[in-house]
Amino acid sequence: MTPTEQDSNGNGILKQRIYEEIAVIFAGKDLSHEQIASLMDDRKESVELIMRLITADRERVELEARINELENRLRVQFIPSHWARLCAEVNSWAKYVDRRIAELKAQQEEVK
Repeated sequence: MTPTEQDSNGNGILKQRIYEEIAVIFAGKDLSHEQIASLMDDRKESVELIMRLITADRERVELEARINELENRLRVQFIPSHWARLCAEVNSWAKYVDRRIAELKAQQEEVK
């Protein structure tokens, strides 16, 4: 199973669990099955919002991990003055790393 399939499967399970918890809450009330179904439909938008928030949080965490890896593994290995010199070179991999970090941070801001 690919990570995308795992996320999709996990989201389905989580969404079902949220609906089950809502049903348990309403089951204690004196409501008909149709009334419970109607109340569940009313909460569909809230469940979708929860799922979007969870997905956005996952994306932020993934981007943060990628940024940290680039910053910690590459930048930390060099004295700041050496890093600045490497970034000043025309086709430096350090320029690419800095550009990539900036791109990932911009993506992270869009997710928020």
